[in-house]
Amino acid sequence: MSDPSNEDDQQHTRRKRYERKQHRLLRKGIAMNNKAIADLSFGSKQQAPYEALKKSFQILRRAATKTGGLDRATCDAANVCHDAFPLHFAREQSFQDGYIYNSLLSIDEEQLPSNRRFAGDLCFSIIVFNLALINHNESLTNMKSNNEHGALASNLYNHAIGVLGHMENRGTTALVRIAALNNLTQLRFQVGNYSLARESLQHLALIVSAGSLEKDQRAKRPVIDEEAKKGMIMNILSLSNQHVAAAA
Repeated sequence: MSDPSNEDDQQHTRRKRYERKQHRLLRKGIAMNNKAIADLSFGSKQQAPYEALKKSFQILRRAATKTGGLDRATCDAANVCHDAFPLHFAREQSFQDGYIYNSLLSIDEEQLPSNRRFAGDLCFSIIVFNLALINHNESLTNMKSNNEHGALASNLYNHAIGVLGHMENRGTTALVRIAALNNLTQLRFQVGNYSLARESLQHLALIVSAGSLEKDQRAKRPVIDEEAKKGMIMNILSLSNQHVAAAA
């Protein structure tokens, strides 16, 4: 007859080993994300950092868990990322000169929440957003494959939002969600998908009107800067009045 205490010890050991493995994956994925963005900021051609981001995506996909609801204290751990490097979108090529959130996001490992499952999902969503933004940029600058890049960017923005589905609109979660929603809305209007554009626009408007952007609870600063906030509000007003009304 097996010893229950021994089985418990074995389960505990396996769990700890698994948690250590997940933590190593998380740190490796974060390092690759941040290096890719640093390379871009120092003038590296986009393809190599993009490939590094894809590897980071594959690594963190194993570390992300999409857990259920999380308590408020965990969701308050906010200052995980910051604007690291803005991609320059050609103004004449952006849709209706609408505002696009164009800053790739690096991850501050020192500020990650202690809940590793939450940290994994949050970091994964940031990397997915970065991949989406690079493809979004390509869709506006590479006319030969703009449809392909635009479709991929839309899927990635959607995925970033989906990973955050169980998290409250606080801090970095709010930043990634609204940035993805804002940019996704632009892409949907760009291809004439007004029904889905209206849907994402409504979600964006709800988050902005709810005051989720006002303060990062941990860093005691706004979640996004004033320019980004004004840009998103202008998108909401402009796109709602012009395109949604025209499509109705």
